[in-house]
Amino acid sequence: MSNATSFWIAVRNAKNQHNIEVRHRVMSQRNGSRSFWTLVKQIEKNYSHSSLPPFSCQDGTIAEVLAKIFAANSTMDVPTNAQVKSIQRVPYTMREVTLRNKTVRRDMIPAIVLKRCAAELAPVLSRFFQISYESGTFPENCKFAHRCINRELLNYLERHSLISDRQYGFRHQRSTGDLLAYVTQLWGKLIQSYGEAHVVALCIRKAYDQLWHAALLSKLPSYGLPEKLCRWISVVIGGFSSSSHNVNAAGKKRLATTFYLTRDLEAIAAWGRNNLVQFNASKTQYCTLTNKKRPSAHPVSMDGRVLPKSHSFRLVEVQITEDLIWHEHISSIAAAAGNKLRYLFRAEKYFSPHDLLTLYKGQIRSSLEYSSHVWRAAAPTTLFMLDAAQRRAVRLIDDSSLTDSLGTLSHRRDVGHLALFYHYTNGHCSSELSSIARLTLASHPDRVELRTSRTGRYDRSFLPPRLWNNLQEEPFPSSTNLRQFKEVW
Repeated sequence: MSNATSFWIAVRNAKNQHNIEVRHRVMSQRNGSRSFWTLVKQIEKNYSHSSLPPFSCQDGTIAEVLAKIFAANSTMDVPTNAQVKSIQRVPYTMREVTLRNKTVRRDMIPAIVLKRCAAELAPVLSRFFQISYESGTFPENCKFAHRCINRELLNYLERHSLISDRQYGFRHQRSTGDLLAYVTQLWGKLIQSYGEAHVVALCIRKAYDQLWHAALLSKLPSYGLPEKLCRWISVVIGGFSSSSHNVNAAGKKRLATTFYLTRDLEAIAAWGRNNLVQFNASKTQYCTLTNKKRPSAHPVSMDGRVLPKSHSFRLVEVQITEDLIWHEHISSIAAAAGNKLRYLFRAEKYFSPHDLLTLYKGQIRSSLEYSSHVWRAAAPTTLFMLDAAQRRAVRLIDDSSLTDSLGTLSHRRDVGHLALFYHYTNGHCSSELSSIARLTLASHPDRVELRTSRTGRYDRSFLPPRLWNNLQEEPFPSSTNLRQFKEVW
């Protein structure tokens, strides 16, 4: 046997031994556990490490350099004549926050700690953070106190309707899916009535990094917040500063809001100037949604700058085109699913059929169904791409005892559509959504009145819900129970 042959035999044996060891490690993990997903990520990266050299510098530690960068991005040039506009005080007052033992909920403690010593820690943590609140000091690296205060504050604001009804994100029983359902239905209605709808998607420059602290803190007492809580929040915001790198504008979330084209664009720009908020013109998107062969070509300007017109834009990770046909969005998610499936075919030797089913449900099918209530009525030829992805997954798993329970994607989209509308009919939505359809007595108690539709785009939107009206009375529980409603289907 030649040396070359011996070499390749050794390489092949080493690969086989490596595959056996990796498969044994996967099989030793509980399916779907955190350690299982950690191992999956390592396999995806082929156990490789970054080829970039370790970050180092000569003028300070890594933390020092990162602190300088953060401070540079989170510092605003506040004009000396900048004035905070006062707002009218609300006729409510929030009670003082008291952190008792029962304030410590199960979801506020890591699972391993909750399992072993939550009962002992709860009273200690409650007293500790009550002292923090009373004294106006804040411990570093503490998310627990954030959650407690945030829950009390949100309950107060929700109870007195002090948060705008049009705020969909970061609220209980609200989601960006509600926003997509509302705006797509509204756009379809405008196209039916007027032939087109103009949409401007505004992007706030450095919204993650810059928020005017003085303007925010000055408005807190007007919402009835107690003095101790206002002081505690000011300390928390001040916690973004270090001893040597001060910031005056650190924010917490990136904002992107979609407005319809109106004459108020200039008023929005003026509001931004008064509140030291800059809009990123290079990322602002303007699109005309229409079914006209020759849409209007009037230039749209904001703050003296003409907005460039685009044929599509993204809203909460959904690609929306000017014709409101979902081919481009569905093609993109089908292509992404195909890439993930190709990886699973290559890594099939590491996983059991049950593992492959878990990976498909967790990493692929979830992306195929994101916001499906908006685009579920797309052309059948377009939806066929998603069905093809699931058929490939079934061939990959190759175990009928597991794949027979998957169900078709079209059925799952219908169930999701009905479950979301059931959620709305029970009042778990904004007033904008609840006012779209009127309830009437018909084949079942929650049948809704269908609005007249003259265009296919409006007819295929989330509302009017023709599928909902075809239901019989049997699926409806005697009381509000979303899980029981879904189990019927």
